[in-house]
Amino acid sequence: QKTQSSTQQRTRTLVVLSLIVTSIRMSAGISTEFARAMLAARPTAEFVRATSALNTLRPLPGARKTARRVGRGTGCSKGKTCGRGHKGSQRSGNVMPGFEGGQTPLYRRLRKYGEFTNKMFKRTDYQVVNLGQLQNFIDRGRLDASKRITMRDLYQCGLIKKKKTGVKLLSEGKGWLEAKLDIEVSDVSAKALEAVRERGGQVTTVYFDKLGLRNHLSKDISEIHQRFAAAPPKFRSRFDLWRYPHPLNPAQDATTTNEVVQEEEEEEE
Repeated sequence: QKTQSSTQQRTRTLVVLSLIVTSIRMSAGISTEFARAMLAARPTAEFVRATSALNTLRPLPGARKTARRVGRGTGCSKGKTCGRGHKGSQRSGNVMPGFEGGQTPLYRRLRKYGEFTNKMFKRTDYQVVNLGQLQNFIDRGRLDASKRITMRDLYQCGLIKKKKTGVKLLSEGKGWLEAKLDIEVSDVSAKALEAVRERGGQVTTVYFDKLGLRNHLSKDISEIHQRFAAAPPKFRSRFDLWRYPHPLNPAQDATTTNEVVQEEEEEEE
């Protein structure tokens, strides 16, 4: 090992010397014989240590400016209060964004159009499941691709952990996907949907509120007595199933859903 390390160090030194000699020749016009003589000379240990160590690198003079020391007495211009004055929010540096000195700020002077609520700025946090993860769990026998995969199956196999947020299917690892999937999720990306459909599968987006999702994931089918909640009317276009059918009586939910749709269409007319 010592012989190998010394050989590598000697090789690096020769490369550095060759670059130096080449640059000197180009600038000063030194002969080839003199350059070869310099390369044949054995470098000293100090020269090798100086050319191969990174701790010898230094910034150029003037590249780094020494910061002013403040708060060192009244003999300098930045002593005592450090040039910030007495009291006030500007002294401590905690000025709220948008503060205009006490007058009505711009975000309060302008009118708010439409249904302006804070919910507009709140992102829906979904649990992420990738196509590569699904194929891995299928290969390990923890998921059955021969039947429809629900979010309850994803929770029971350990692919998702939370009970209060839905699941979004992403396309990472789509190159490893081989199974024909039939899966239910809350949301799906365009690339993931395309990858599943290319392999003959399908993705169904379903709606659950927090209580319904918790019951769907943790309770047994026989223990779910209440119907699942329907999605708000303005969000129903996002889901293929905006009311998840009850596992014990799916026909009743389908009939009720059709009746709701007919009533909405009559109201619009």
